[in-house]
Amino acid sequence: MDYINGNHPWQSHSKHGRDHLFKTPEALWEAACGYFQWCEEHPIYVMVRGSTSQPYFSMPKLRAFTLRGLCIHLGCGSPYFNQFEAQLADKTDEVSEEFKRIIALIHDVIYEQKFTAAAAGELNAGLIARELNLNYNASVAIKANPDTEPKKPRSVIVWGEHEIPI
Repeated sequence: MDYINGNHPWQSHSKHGRDHLFKTPEALWEAACGYFQWCEEHPIYVMVRGSTSQPYFSMPKLRAFTLRGLCIHLGCGSPYFNQFEAQLADKTDEVSEEFKRIIALIHDVIYEQKFTAAAAGELNAGLIARELNLNYNASVAIKANPDTEPKKPRSVIVWGEHEIPI
């Protein structure tokens, strides 16, 4: 098959790589807000056991904001978004700084929604703690110290100088 520049189809492009999804930081923020709004307007419905007259019913549950959900909403993969964010790290121009600020704000909104929803019992606290890299540990290990260990109940009652077995 003959292409414009011979048998090398990659040479027929004037540039290589993909355009950025967003030309401006404001467009990125507007799209992220669209995702947040969509999540609020589209809760997850779960089946809940009801009474004998209505054994099951559908109940809306909070949809957690996620970076992957945002990426799906934006039409890109999370590796693309992460790479875009990483490429901004070394740039100091005004537009790049604004993109960095918007991306940090997006991360903060996602974190805050998950944290407060888990604290309010709307989301599974253990799952969200792991997602947010919080040190959540439901088990507690206690080592007994013989000096501080409480005394075992005695099988006698002490009355003055007398011990009465019970």
